[in-house]
Amino acid sequence: MTNETRKSKPGRRLRWLLMASLALNLAVVGVVAGAAWRFNDHKRGAGMPPPVGAMLFRDLEAETRRSLRSTAEGEHGSYKGLATCGRRQGC
Repeated sequence: MTNETRKSKPGRRLRWLLMASLALNLAVVGVVAGAAWRFNDHKRGAGMPPPVGAMLFRDLEAETRRSLRSTAEGEHGSYKGLATCGRRQGC
């Protein structure tokens, strides 16, 4: 072999390896940037939708919400009373 045939083109394997390396590096940078954006201390309400359960619950009629709430409370009663009264037995 002569020097011209060796230096004519880099191998296809090397080209694919470099492209795969670039893609992997861009993916890592994207994950790090996405995590930094998601977990920084920007306002929670700015542009973030409410949870799906809250949206569905709000769309129910008032009587249906009351019924579901009382069923979920069961025999325990309301937790709002515990917050104002404390955990004393005489409340």
